[in-house]
Amino acid sequence: MAIRVSEEPCPKSAKGRPCIIKFFKTQLVGEGQRKTMYRCLRCKEIEVVTEDATKLECPLSENGKHKWKWIENVSFQQHYKYQEKTDKERCSLCKCEQLRSYKSLVGYNPHRKRR
Repeated sequence: MAIRVSEEPCPKSAKGRPCIIKFFKTQLVGEGQRKTMYRCLRCKEIEVVTEDATKLECPLSENGKHKWKWIENVSFQQHYKYQEKTDKERCSLCKCEQLRSYKSLVGYNPHRKRR
C-alpha cells in the first residue's frame, strides 16, 4: 500500500510533524461513483475522495487495476527450446476472468543426453 504525507501538521504529533495518510477502504456509491477513504496513521482522521468508477479497470481495488490470481492451467505445449502455456486468471476483487498466453524458455541442462 502506498503511504502519502500531507502538508498540514498532525494534531497528535507533539513536534508538529505532518499526517501520514494510508489507504483505508473503498465503497461503491452507485451512479458510476465510488468513495475512497484514506486515514491518518497517527490521529485516525479520515479523508473521503469521490471519483468516477466507470473509467477504471476494477472499481473495487484501491488503485483501479485488477489483482489477477492464477486459477488453472488451460493448455501446455512442450517444445525443444521453449514451453507454450495458457493460464486462466481471475481478479480477486471483482471476479473478472482472463486467459493469458505466454512462452517461457527451457534452460540449458548440462546432464541432458544427446542423441
